[in-house]
Amino acid sequence: MILRSLFVKTLFLLLILVASVEMSLCRADEASALPVSIYQLIANPEKYDGKTVYVIGFMHMEFEGDVVYAHREDWAHSLIQNGVALDVPKSSFSSWKKINNNYVAIQGTFSAVKRGHLALRVGSLTNITKLVKWKKPNP
Repeated sequence: MILRSLFVKTLFLLLILVASVEMSLCRADEASALPVSIYQLIANPEKYDGKTVYVIGFMHMEFEGDVVYAHREDWAHSLIQNGVALDVPKSSFSSWKKINNNYVAIQGTFSAVKRGHLALRVGSLTNITKLVKWKKPNP
């Protein structure tokens, strides 16, 4: 009984340690990027051109239209000017498609030169190193 209790306590401490290391690694990634909004990229594309940025927005993927929007409603109402194109590598397409039509956190390099299909956007996120489903923080 004592051995089982010790095992459970040790396992619990190990899980806390792993979780804290993972959280610090995530923060390190985000710390190396500029946290910006979609609107900042749209308003000042030349200011962020070539810079690593961290953005939260609504991602929608479709043929010739992989985009992160400021809000879900921007996609629903076809407000294409409120989105930034995503340069999706073929190797990542199927895994990213699983979280399509969700809010996501993205870290990548902003390009004011690459403007997506038919140059409809002010820029695109390229060299994406992080793309995860965004979880709303608990109040």
